[in-house]
Amino acid sequence: MPPAGPEAPAAPKVEEDAQLQFCGIFGDGASKLFCVYNVSKNRSAWLMVEFEVGPDELVIEAYDATENTVRVRQAGRTVVLALQVTKLAGGGARPVMAANLSNRSGNSWVNTVKTNPTPAR
Repeated sequence: MPPAGPEAPAAPKVEEDAQLQFCGIFGDGASKLFCVYNVSKNRSAWLMVEFEVGPDELVIEAYDATENTVRVRQAGRTVVLALQVTKLAGGGARPVMAANLSNRSGNSWVNTVKTNPTPAR
């Protein structure tokens, strides 16, 4: 039996009902932005991983795409937050994801607008 050595650190547990909430993802590749909402201050910020410091010294340290979690650091404390799930009436829960608008042409947006040049009197 091999000698007992130092154990690998356990993976951080996902925070539930935390003061900070992971609310959304925008963009793709290296330019992804992550929205973190501070419940107590009623303020949110869109930040890139390890690129910028947000309000109250908030930093996104890492993103795990397979688990849809972010590891954030604020005031020396590190927490793991799961992407918030919407709860729809009469339906199941669905993760909140950014819409992909890149394949829509400008005309498709214009064609959705209906105008009435001669309103009813």
